[in-house]
Order: sequence, then structure tokens, then C-alpha cells
Amino acid sequence: MPGRAAESILILSLIFLAQALAWADVTSLHEASLIRRPIAAALCNGGQLLCVANQRSGTLSIVDLKQAQLTAEYKLGKSLSDVVSWGEDERLLVLDDSAHELLVVRLVDQGLEVLQRLLTPHSPVSVAVSPDGRLVSVAGLWSHRVALFDGNEDETDEPLAHRATVQLPFAARKQVFAGGASPRLIVADAFGGQLASIDVANAEVVSIHELPGHNLRGLALSSDGKALVITHQKLNAHARADYNDVIWGNLMQNVVREVPLSSLIGPAEDWLNESHVTRLGEAGDGAADPAGIAILPDRRGNMIVLSGVGEIVIHLEGTSNRVAVGDRPVEIVWDEMRQVAYVICSLDDAVAIVDPVAGDVIQRISLGPQAKLTPRDRGERLFYDGHQSLDGWLSCHSCHPDGHTNHGLADTLGDDSFDSPKKIPSLLGVRDANPWAWNGKFRELHEQVRSSFVSTMRGSGVDAEGVNDVVAFLHTLEPPPPKSAGSWTNEDFLQIEAGQHLFDSLGCRKCHVPPLTYTIDMTFDVGLEDEDGLKKFNPPMLRGVSQRQSFLHDARAQSLKDVFVTHGHQLKRELTNPELEALLMFLGSL
Repeated sequence: MPGRAAESILILSLIFLAQALAWADVTSLHEASLIRRPIAAALCNGGQLLCVANQRSGTLSIVDLKQAQLTAEYKLGKSLSDVVSWGEDERLLVLDDSAHELLVVRLVDQGLEVLQRLLTPHSPVSVAVSPDGRLVSVAGLWSHRVALFDGNEDETDEPLAHRATVQLPFAARKQVFAGGASPRLIVADAFGGQLASIDVANAEVVSIHELPGHNLRGLALSSDGKALVITHQKLNAHARADYNDVIWGNLMQNVVREVPLSSLIGPAEDWLNESHVTRLGEAGDGAADPAGIAILPDRRGNMIVLSGVGEIVIHLEGTSNRVAVGDRPVEIVWDEMRQVAYVICSLDDAVAIVDPVAGDVIQRISLGPQAKLTPRDRGERLFYDGHQSLDGWLSCHSCHPDGHTNHGLADTLGDDSFDSPKKIPSLLGVRDANPWAWNGKFRELHEQVRSSFVSTMRGSGVDAEGVNDVVAFLHTLEPPPPKSAGSWTNEDFLQIEAGQHLFDSLGCRKCHVPPLTYTIDMTFDVGLEDEDGLKKFNPPMLRGVSQRQSFLHDARAQSLKDVFVTHGHQLKRELTNPELEALLMFLGSL
């Protein structure tokens, strides 16, 4: 017995030692050299702390606002995508998009306590809380779903319970609850310009509206709660990527739009006529990639992040002022108590504190030492840098949001001609999608990158090392997962298998060679012709094809089904309905 007792004591000692070591690793992270990439922030602890979610490091940074310094950093997951405060005791809701989880956490004297972990739709990117705190919504990017959770602040063990999941016709990102007698949840398209109004009581989509734009990165209610304020971009397919159309902001517009909620909730056809648009930027001083927005109370104005040019624009009581804040600011949090805003600068791993009245950065807080930048990291900076374009009007991200596509058409010299706009392809998985450009003229990805900086963005160009860095970054971008990933049944798998047999027997693999990319290093005449007579096109990669909203070189097909039903794309015979459904199921699984 004494031997067993001693053994038990030793085991317990080792456990306590392991816990102590793990705790030491967690609490010392704010002194570690990391690439953090902050993505969102929330005020907590009565406004005394700012909690910052870091995407790359999967950590939560805690900033003491009284001391204006970082005090702790906690490892919560592999990749965090959002954080908000919730409840009177100010618990935090944190998203881990790599684990597809919503974490309910609480700051305590000893550090951070995880109260609950809940599964969310695939790739959660934003979390929102209703004004009364009784409902929480999580938007899934690639799953095209929103999950609704009922909240119980008095419950300690399981404060949230899943209520319903709502399917959307687009990949979701930003969202906001709108009050009133019939509460609504407004959800914005992550890449295109659609807005969904969800009846939260019945958990159903009641209307879909579409803006003439994309990159809806800022979403907030006006100070009186009667309008939705949206920052977005607008790509003009009828403008050329030439000097004049770029410098005057004709090719890519950056705007803030205010839309009455009444027009969004109803099906009014003329809803856009009721919106008010303010253009951001002017000739000689573009405003690439507007993002987060903070609404100042009492209709005093707003503060808008200009992510691509490292600035914010302050609209205050009829005046306008632009302030440089750091490298790729993405979000902004208003502190009503201190009358300042906290700007999250992603590529700087820092928070800039801005006084809107003074119109300047009054302090900058580092989230910790950065690790040495790799070629991938340097390429990431160039990808999101609007200064690489003429006068800062657009970045690579403007047309390829986070490496994907804005689903629009652009008239560039990518196919050696103007006046024949082409669909913007996704860059996710682009490393294996050779050749590049719709006419397949670029045999190396380096050539395509170099051409985009000069011919499309009309910048001064990037040197050879810069091109190599951007290619290194693009090589890290994986194809998006299928829209229905993780939700297939045995019947679905049988249908996918049947669709694969059809794909092979119909000769689809001639141009879309499996299994890596489902494309080929060739161009083909598939019976389509553009405005300049181009007939041969480079087959697009089919990996992640379910995540696209339009198809073929000029987006003439508005759905994957439309490719076959309306355009009969390369079909040797007419398909039966069961065959068509099986083929679409297979393509949707790639």
C-alpha cells in the first residue's frame, strides 16, 4: 500500500507540474515571437479590457486599457475568426474557425476559463448577439449557413443551446441584428453583394437583396437604429483596367452605403433608390478596401477603416479626415466611455487608439513581438496592399477577397484585349491550376502575378523578389471545401459515386483531368466566343466549384445547373433529371 500511495502522489505531482507548465506556456505567450494577425476585438470587464482575437496564432490577447498595454495572451485554438462580449458578467464568445467551434469563455483572476464549446456550421467567421442578449448567431463561410443559439446568462455549465440552422444562397461573413417588433438578422455576402434578411423567430430567410458591389466588409446599424450602414466595393465591368479608369476610380469604387431597414426587410423592387451612397477616395488619393465601421452616437458621424491603404476616414459633424493607422487595419471598436476608437491593424499585430476629435492616433499598442517574416508573410503584405495600384484604388484582395473571387467581371488585358470582360477566377488552389489567364497565355504563375500588378492595377510594378513572395503566399492558399462538406448521408455518397461515373463516361475528364485540380494545361474551343472572337479558353479548375456563383468565361451561366441545362456545355447527349442531379452532386463534392 505505501508503494501505491507513493506512486499516486508521484502521478498527482506530475499532473500538477504538467498543468503548471501548460499554464506558464499560455500566460507567457504575449512575450513570444509570433505572427498573430489580429482579426477582431471586443470590450469587456466593464470596458476596462480590450480582448483581441488573433487569426494566425489562434490566441486571444488581453489589453489593459487603463495601462494601455498588453497583459496576457491565451491559446484558444488553431485559428480564431471573431470575438464579442456577451451577458452582464461579460463572458466572451470566441470563434475557432479551424475547429468549427463557438467557445464561451470568461476572464477570471487566474486567467481564462472555457465554459462551453459548441459545434458551428463549417468555417465560422462571425458571431453576433441580439440586443437583449437572448440570441446568438454564428455565420459559416463555406457552409453557407447561419446557426442560431438560445442564450441563458444564468446558466453556468451550458449557457448556450442550439436552436436552428438556416441555409443561405451565398457564403456568409458579416451580420447584425436589427430590432423592432419583428426582429431580423441581416447577413452579408462574404464575396459578392447579396444581403439576406432572416426572421429569427421562425428561423427562415424572408428576403434576399443584391447590391451592385462586393467585399461587404463593414456592417452596422445607424445611430438611430433605422438604417443599415455598409462598406463595400463596386467593380465596373464596363470600365477598362487602363490609366484613366483606374485613376478616376471608375474601375473600382470604394463606398459606404446607408440603406433604410424598412426597404431591406420588405421585397421592394426599388429598394436601392432609397439608399444613400458616399464614395470614398478621390483622384490622386484612392481608398482601397473599406472594411470595419464604427458608428458615432447621436448622428455625429462614423469612422471607416480603409484596409488597403492603412488608414481610417473620420466623418465627424460634417467634416472628413483621413488618418494613417498601420498596416492592413481590418476592424474598429468604439469606446463610448473614453470617446476613442481601437483600430485592429492585422499585419502590424497592433492596436491603434484614435481620437476622432483630435483626428489622430494617440497611442499604438503592440500585441507582442513578431516572428521573422517569411516570403509567404511578405507576399501576404503585397497581396493586401492597395498602394501597389495606381493612387491606392485597389489591391489584389479587391478582386480576389482573401484569395477567392468577388464573382464579378473585369475588363483587363489578361487576355490581350479590352472590351471583352472576363469572370474573375478564384485563386484558392491556384498553385496547381496552370496555365493562367482565360486564354492560357501565362505558363508560369510568376508571369501572371507580374502582369496583374502592372496591367490590371496600373501600379509601378513589383520587383522579382516581390513577385516570388506573392507566389509563395498564393501557394499557401488551399481550394475551398465543398459547400456541403460534413453533411453528406450514405444516399448522398451513392449519388456522388454515380455522378463520378457520369463525369468519366461523358468525357468531362478530357478537359478537367482528375484527381488533383480537374483542369489541364491546354486551351479548348468549347463553342463559346467572346466579343473579340476568342474561342479557345483555359478550362477552370473544378476544385471548390460549389463555392462559385457564376460560370463560364463571361459568367453567362448563373448556376452550375445552368451550365448544362441552358448551355448544354460539352454534353454528348441530353441528361435525364436523375443523371443531372447525380452529376451536380459529384461536382459539388469536389
